Amino acid sequence: MVLADLFGIREQEREDFYRLVEQYDQFFGGSSQYRNEDGVEVNHSASRIRDYFVGLMGERRAQPREDFLSVLLKHQRSSASRTRRSSRRR
Repeated sequence: MVLADLFGIREQEREDFYRLVEQYDQFFGGSSQYRNEDGVEVNHSASRIRDYFVGLMGERRAQPREDFLSVLLKHQRSSASRTRRSSRRR
């Protein structure tokens, strides 16, 4: 719940998000027997989580909201802009 709120994950997407994160967490948290099937499943979950966040970051760049991810992306852009200006001066 805390991560979903922090990143502004929509209510209708939270159940799937929780399930993916739980699968990932169980594997790396030691609740798995580390069978090949477990590795395949956690790999799939990690890919889906990554794809979800890539999409979410694109949405937040286009339409920022009042969430941590939007703030993080805003600061990332301003930091990158300062870095480019600084390197041009050298």
